[in-house]
Amino acid sequence: MLLVAAVSNAGASVHIRRHSWTSSPLELLPGQVLAAALPLTVLAFVIEGVPHIDWTTLLVLIVLYQGPVATAFAVWAQTTVLRSMPAISTNLTLMMIPVVGLVASALLVDEKITPTLLAGMALTFAGVGLNLLTDRRTRSSPKEPHPMAGS
Repeated sequence: MLLVAAVSNAGASVHIRRHSWTSSPLELLPGQVLAAALPLTVLAFVIEGVPHIDWTTLLVLIVLYQGPVATAFAVWAQTTVLRSMPAISTNLTLMMIPVVGLVASALLVDEKITPTLLAGMALTFAGVGLNLLTDRRTRSSPKEPHPMAGS
């Protein structure tokens, strides 16, 4: 499943970079979220059956936040960034999401950060940072003409 997700993400990244855009990502967002939510909802009912949900005020607030706010914002942000940054840099930066999640869980719910987790987080942070620094240098350096140009 992780391999399928990685290939899907790579395909989406290429499409976003190569697509000839006539609308902004924000204008396209409701259709994209709806196009994903409908088949996933049907699939969830087929696989899991009809759920029994005790709707509380807190649960409603969580669903309202995670659906239209968090998910929609994440889709919009990734699409917008992919349109302006190289796909490799964008997707490597997404590797920071688990690091942020681990730090948040340590701060909010006292999750223990083991030395192994800390080492993995540091390596992820270093890898993303080095990639972004290299990418920044590559974009800011003047383009040299190809040696065969003009001959």
